[in-house]
Amino acid sequence: MKIKKYSPNDLMALAKEGKLAPYEGGAAEIALLANGRAGYGGPNERGGYMRGRVMTINVTNANAASRTLLLCPGLDSGASGLIQTGAFNDVNGDAGLSASGSPQAIELFNQFIQKVPSLMSVMKINSDVAGQIEQILTVKHESPFKSAETKTFPLSQYTDEYANKEGVATVEEDIQFDDQTRIELPIVGSSTTTLSLFFSEVFNVAGIFADQWQGKASAAQLPGRAR
Repeated sequence: MKIKKYSPNDLMALAKEGKLAPYEGGAAEIALLANGRAGYGGPNERGGYMRGRVMTINVTNANAASRTLLLCPGLDSGASGLIQTGAFNDVNGDAGLSASGSPQAIELFNQFIQKVPSLMSVMKINSDVAGQIEQILTVKHESPFKSAETKTFPLSQYTDEYANKEGVATVEEDIQFDDQTRIELPIVGSSTTTLSLFFSEVFNVAGIFADQWQGKASAAQLPGRAR
């Protein structure tokens, strides 16, 4: 598998375009990453997203009123509303939400995102209440040095008018999950919604280190790091 590598100039250009999320570092820090992998685990096209890199989250809102959850908490990893297994409160501290994840626990997913920036290229939403598609996905890039940059994705713009399926939308947008991005989604009342998150790229620093170490260690026949 051929892995694309980026020069410091390439990474600087991507950062300026916002494709590496709001990065506050400089050329020296980016240069340290230039020999690492972009898309560690294998690059992927949106049209054929990798089946092995999918997180499915089932969310139930037992209240009559909508509740807003966090798919990604941003700079505050302990923010109210962050998805978790079982019952949890929404962003305002109101109770009523519960969730489960697959193939692994939601908590493991949350911890991974905090350590490994990951690019979601597709989100599939399937709800038993048609009104879920009238909600808006909100993405905020947080920084202590400037106001948050906010992008909104009305789910109603991602439905297939010919499919004739209520409560279903497919958001084909590149949205980065990381420790500086806050992602909010309202869940309508008295509903169950399935969210399927398809990730096309990840930037795994641990994997980069392991690759570099194994490359140096192979000549001496030292054991590599399993991952």
